[in-house]
Amino acid sequence: MAELHETRVDGVRCFWVETGRPTLASLLLFRYGLADEPIVESGWQHLLEHLALNGRGGGAVSVNGQVTVLETGFQIHGPPTDVAGVLGDLATWLSAPQLGGLDHEANVLRAEASMRGVPAAATALSMRYGAQGPGLAGYREPGLGRATASALTSRAARVFSRENAVLVLDGPPPVDLRLPLPPGELLPCREAMPCEDILPAAYVSEAGLTVSGVVNRSSGMFVAHDLLREAMSEQFRTKDAAAYAPWVTYERVDHEHAVVVAGSDIHPDAVSSAASKTLLLVDRLRQNLADPGAFSRLREAQIQAVRDPYAAVGVAARAAHEALYGRPPVQLEEMVEEIASLDLVRIREQWEAFHATMLLGVPPGSTWKGQLPVLEFPRASPTRSGKRHRSVNWPADRSRLTINDTAVEISVKDEARRVPFEQVAAVFTFDDGLRHVVRHDGYSLTVDPRAWQAGTSAVARLDAALPEHLHLPHPTPQGVSAPQRLSVARRWVGPALELIRQPFRFLDRYLLAAVGLLLGALIYALGMLATGQGGGALVLIPAIWGVRILFAASRRHVRSRRGA
Repeated sequence: MAELHETRVDGVRCFWVETGRPTLASLLLFRYGLADEPIVESGWQHLLEHLALNGRGGGAVSVNGQVTVLETGFQIHGPPTDVAGVLGDLATWLSAPQLGGLDHEANVLRAEASMRGVPAAATALSMRYGAQGPGLAGYREPGLGRATASALTSRAARVFSRENAVLVLDGPPPVDLRLPLPPGELLPCREAMPCEDILPAAYVSEAGLTVSGVVNRSSGMFVAHDLLREAMSEQFRTKDAAAYAPWVTYERVDHEHAVVVAGSDIHPDAVSSAASKTLLLVDRLRQNLADPGAFSRLREAQIQAVRDPYAAVGVAARAAHEALYGRPPVQLEEMVEEIASLDLVRIREQWEAFHATMLLGVPPGSTWKGQLPVLEFPRASPTRSGKRHRSVNWPADRSRLTINDTAVEISVKDEARRVPFEQVAAVFTFDDGLRHVVRHDGYSLTVDPRAWQAGTSAVARLDAALPEHLHLPHPTPQGVSAPQRLSVARRWVGPALELIRQPFRFLDRYLLAAVGLLLGALIYALGMLATGQGGGALVLIPAIWGVRILFAASRRHVRSRRGA
């Protein structure tokens, strides 16, 4: 049995188990991740991690680093003496960063971010949490352009302290191991605050079909979340032959909560039914209708993985994570007992919580039954104050850009999308003058000076209204062409014809009604002249037709006045 040991190395808490391996695997972990960065500093932690490992490792020693939602980790594996040397050198660097290659490494990370895209699970987090906290997983580290040597040095001093670190080893600490980290404090974990109050809900996403929900961090859901993947695989791959690889992930987002995200590639022809079927699968889980046999298999597989001697370091890793959040360590047999005691009844409430906080991502252009409200930029009535800018294609395009002392908005007729300046998380500033203004909830407006009359002055006014520290410089985006400018004829002929046609749209309904009534009267008159009697039933046909048109026209007119 893997016995958990705890010691300290230069004040750093160290958890280790004896695996008997001739090499040593280590993980130096710090309690600070991408969710702790404001968006204007997004990417700084990743940059520090890259710079810290630059030039290390090789030969018998392998090194790797990772910034997750809540932590930053450095992994070193190799001969124990070599691992001790690399760890000591790394800790020395972290206590006094040497940032000579800052600009070069920042460019490397920008290139990496532009190439890798945004995973579906990261998109699900950004739709839930916006441009802050765990939601920053869905952004491509836009703060890299603001990283400076002094700012990164200040960040390192706060994050890379001995009180904010834990060390995990799969063997006893080497006698010559040193971790010369500066003193500091264990950084608290902020609560992940969703942006939307209307849940469950759906959203349109290029990332494909996904479903996510918030659950309490627990061994139960860490095991049970795979039930959702198995259910999706059974439905979409085995039964419908519409998918290849359904997936699921469990992402810790704060001290108490995790987000379970599941998704799948889906054939375009099957998206409509797949979205509705996914909701039914979630509903079955929360009604405790999952296959008990499937859950038992998952539970047994997890127990086997925990007991595996080659995975014994997982006991030390679990203890280290618990320490970062102020919880006591858990021994191997306690971990096994946690998993063995699980059943579907005990985790039913977790699936209820998942359903209550559910977000469904639906690919654009797909049609589905629409059982959930769809998230979209909140609409408001256009403001009447501030500097207004018409579209360069006015009057064919009647949209307006308005900037005043408190907000920027783009309006069309009686609807506006507005970003109050007090809600701005960042403004992406591009070399060609383009501005992308992002609210804390993730909704955004793009202001292209080429799309508006006096657009350059509009951008200058917007820049002056927002504090400099919110500006995120970016190179001109590739593939973004200038807005098409219509010819004078195309701008004016269409609106002119519309203006001429508009009165007749209102009058033609009444004209048709009048024609119907006149035809009825004419038939009645002809009948009187010919026979001395009325036209009988024939007069009713055009008369009723006229009355119905008149009534329908009146209803349409009333509705348009009420704004329905």
